[in-house]
Amino acid sequence: MRAGVGNFADPVFRVKDRFLTGITAELGIAQPSVREGLVTDDMEQLQKALGSGLVLDFKTISWGMGAPSNLFGANRYGVGHMGIARLIRLEERKRLWAGHCIAGTRDDKRATLDEIERSAGALLSEWLAEVANECAEKLLSQFFGKGKP
Repeated sequence: MRAGVGNFADPVFRVKDRFLTGITAELGIAQPSVREGLVTDDMEQLQKALGSGLVLDFKTISWGMGAPSNLFGANRYGVGHMGIARLIRLEERKRLWAGHCIAGTRDDKRATLDEIERSAGALLSEWLAEVANECAEKLLSQFFGKGKP
């Protein structure tokens, strides 16, 4: 990427926030406590670190910017995000639910590198927010049994 476009955070943080807002609203419960920085897929390690209770775990599989090759004109770029979430009961080290999401910039919103650079990062920020929101909605739909697992 060319200089001057900015730094951007992994969309998983916004996915998590949107998902938690969605389940608290749907279930009428208080916002759960959030603990960042646990980087493990191992349920035994999670249990040792957290003790007991339920854990919602969010993980990015991949995210980034890309464009399909266009032989007849300028490539038009967008962003994509693929992530997973799971609900774990720590005492039993048991996964109670798991969901996944894949989201990307719609074709009609893609832009050339020059357009992205001229936006000073605004396009990338907008796209990352949109794919994170789409992922959160897909996960919520799966969590509440309204979508494909």
